[in-house]
Amino acid sequence: MIKNYPLLPFLIFAGALVSTATIGLPVFAG
Repeated sequence: MIKNYPLLPFLIFAGALVSTATIGLPVFAG
């Protein structure tokens, strides 16, 4: 359980990064 903890913030960060890129890229390109 302790070993799995650092994965959660990374997962949230990765998810936020992906959604930011998915939404922000077309806006930036357009």
